[in-house]
Amino acid sequence: MSFVYEKFDWKEQNGSLVMNFFYSISPDLTFTHKVTVPSFDLPSSASTYLDNLVFHLGLIEMFSYWKLTASAQITIKAGFLDEKQTAWWKKLLIKGMGEFFYKNNIDPKKVSEEIRFSFSDGADGGVPRQRAAYIFGRTRAGRKAAAESEKGKEYLLLFGGGKDSLVAYEILKKAGKTIVPLWINPLPNKAEILKSTGLKEFIEVKRQLDPLLLTLNKKDFLNGHVPFSASLAFISLIVAALFKTKYITVANEKSADEENIEYLGSKINHQYSKSFEFESDFNEYIQQYLAPDILYFSLLRPLYELQIAQAFSKFPKYLQAFKSCNLYPKLGYWCGHCPKCLSVYLLLSPFLGIEKTTAIFGKNLFEDKSLLPLFKQLTGDRQPKPFECVATYAETKVAAYLCSKALLEKGRPLPYLLDNFWQPLPQPNSYPELAKKILSNFSKKNFIPANLEGTVKQILNL
Repeated sequence: MSFVYEKFDWKEQNGSLVMNFFYSISPDLTFTHKVTVPSFDLPSSASTYLDNLVFHLGLIEMFSYWKLTASAQITIKAGFLDEKQTAWWKKLLIKGMGEFFYKNNIDPKKVSEEIRFSFSDGADGGVPRQRAAYIFGRTRAGRKAAAESEKGKEYLLLFGGGKDSLVAYEILKKAGKTIVPLWINPLPNKAEILKSTGLKEFIEVKRQLDPLLLTLNKKDFLNGHVPFSASLAFISLIVAALFKTKYITVANEKSADEENIEYLGSKINHQYSKSFEFESDFNEYIQQYLAPDILYFSLLRPLYELQIAQAFSKFPKYLQAFKSCNLYPKLGYWCGHCPKCLSVYLLLSPFLGIEKTTAIFGKNLFEDKSLLPLFKQLTGDRQPKPFECVATYAETKVAAYLCSKALLEKGRPLPYLLDNFWQPLPQPNSYPELAKKILSNFSKKNFIPANLEGTVKQILNL
């Protein structure tokens, strides 16, 4: 059984760029994936370089369809990759699909040994073979001059509806940067985010999975997590090129580097495509093969989730607007039962207090006895760490410690979850130092432009 990336096409339609990607799985499964970018100014010289960017977007989007059978043979008819590029994509597949392998009892090392990429002899490899020395007809020097004349559109910022992108927005605004806001498949809280930020609109990209994929996911085919943030990165690259922005700004944090579990000798990280390792690899790849004058960076990379929560607590205008629960699009509110809800509740409580945090979620999660197993997974007392975008073990423990300490100092009883944390707490005297270390952290492993580092530190009072 072979997976095939058959072809791609793109066209201007009603003022938008419509990209279609065609995949197949032998013997008779075919899929069409679609991504639409709204109105933009497409230069006449764009065709060849847009082909290259769209081809690459099709490579990452194929993961959603490849996972149905996890075929050892991947045939690329849509274009060509050299040996170094092939190795790059193989690494992303193995590490980015780690959670998928774990949950489907597949050995990642075995997949790495068996997976094969091949390229059809009939493929027109001219565009993908060509290293992009410039994009849309602009040389490096010309691009730099253009950036200087278009400073108002310099920072493309990816929004997601949660606290992280809002903190990143406040940092860019404080630094005096005019922001080009991007949202891929906006959530129902879009209007609330627009109102609270004062933004007029987002660039709204629509990403559409083939309905057949959703049907097969409910049957006996394989299913699981894909490196979605990598898809966002490649979509953002196309948007940055179309809207002439020099920087792609995301809001991924240091916490994303911690794995969830080790499985058959491989570290499995739900957030791999949010990690510094991916960010570094992606920048190296686009510099060499796609757009050497565009920088992809996370503005929050030096920080832990707990630090971001502390910064976010300083902006009360966002407390009712933001939503991070993955069930929110279906329910319309925080579910109060998932790992994301409990993690965010834990992180905000030391800075907002339990009463204000409870007002956001609609109930005191610390009193929900059914959440104890999940609480223990978040603190590392049980394995694995939940497969969600949650804080590290250490900062979750620090958050619980800070909440417990504040209540005890006021003579108040500890709620159920915190009481279960505090009573058997080993060496509680070590926690003040750990809290200080986490809350004063600023990792040097980042791609933040030098003129923004000071503003990031200022927001955190570092």
